[in-house]
Amino acid sequence: MVETTLSKRETFATYFGAIMTMLGTAVGLGNVWRFPYMMGKYGGAAFLLIYALIVLLVGIPALMAEMALGRATRAATGEVFDKIGFPLGKYVGPLIVLGFLALSPYYAVVSGWLTIYLIATWLGLYANVDVGDFFNMVLQPHIQIVGLLSILIPVYIVIYFGVKKGIERVSKYMMPLFYVLFIGLIVYALTLPGAGKGLEYYLTPKPEQVEPMTFVAAMGQAFFSLSLGGLFILTYGSYLRDNDDIPLTATYTAFGDTLAAFLAGLVIFPIAFSFGIEPGSGPGLMFLTLPSVFKVMPGGFIYGGLLLLAVWIAVFLSDIASFEVMTASLMDRFGWSRKKSLTFAVAAQFILALPVIYSLEVLEICDLILGSLWLPLGSILAIIGFTWLLGKEKVLEEINKGAKVLRLGPWIYYWMKIAIPLAIVLIAIYLLIG
Repeated sequence: MVETTLSKRETFATYFGAIMTMLGTAVGLGNVWRFPYMMGKYGGAAFLLIYALIVLLVGIPALMAEMALGRATRAATGEVFDKIGFPLGKYVGPLIVLGFLALSPYYAVVSGWLTIYLIATWLGLYANVDVGDFFNMVLQPHIQIVGLLSILIPVYIVIYFGVKKGIERVSKYMMPLFYVLFIGLIVYALTLPGAGKGLEYYLTPKPEQVEPMTFVAAMGQAFFSLSLGGLFILTYGSYLRDNDDIPLTATYTAFGDTLAAFLAGLVIFPIAFSFGIEPGSGPGLMFLTLPSVFKVMPGGFIYGGLLLLAVWIAVFLSDIASFEVMTASLMDRFGWSRKKSLTFAVAAQFILALPVIYSLEVLEICDLILGSLWLPLGSILAIIGFTWLLGKEKVLEEINKGAKVLRLGPWIYYWMKIAIPLAIVLIAIYLLIG
């Protein structure tokens, strides 16, 4: 039987804070380097149109499903499946969380690299050093441990203060700052020589590059960019109030996440064409390619510091979401205090991060398994549980509870029940064989 009472579970204090928090978990490093690369590879503005269509038809309904499931059960991932009567649910939820606990430390390690680069850029520490040599120095285990702690400590402090006084308060100030910084960065990037060619390349539709796999790639980018996976959105959904509008919240989250990715392209492509760099160089864009540009562009270390600060904000809020998933699941499962659960989660992540620190191969394996298998698995199980187990009437009740702009009809139930799981299966197959 699904519990719909608030019990002692904390909720967001304001609707604005809830939206900013949802955006905080959705916007991350992938918005900055992966989305511009995908646009460049799969048809430019044509890919953007396909991506927007998939976000509208698939991403937003999937967001609504995970948010509503979290609010309906008032539980994090570890307990959700047991509450809705999922077969072996008492084991399924904890297994998803344990898998995430084991696979996700790499993101905190990369976040630590970003922290080191942010500080180093502001101080101009690699001005007279080869960027490759500097990156190799950052990869030294003792330096990585310092970087890791520089993320874990502030994450611990924010989550310690809870949903309202910690996570929501930080998110509602940091996310607007993220957008303000990117808008300012765009204004400067457009003044660079050759910026117009970068914009033309970025915004010109290239239909000849569109192929069947373009749609699958856009679908995969949408799911992972929106942080769908039965973990982050579901857990934050459990903090939504009964009068919060879930269809509107999902729409705002999807729009804000897509806007962040689009704005990133308006920064990256003008810089790329101005300085002759490859915009699709993946994580190396942050740690090798752009730092070499900051060394030669006018005001590069100031501009670079602001760009890395904007990226750091997105990554930091994503890290908060990751640790809140684990903290909330431990609180629900064992009845532990927030402090005890958080301390266990942070300590476990620190220990599990050590293999990642000592081997980049472990980092790549964790990234592959988490992105290609674990998150799609969690998402499909959450959506199937929500639609197939709760039934049409309960699904529509939870989706429309608090809806002020538009109440959705039975079609949304069937769309979530059949189309969304099929879409996730396609993504998983593509990522596993691609």
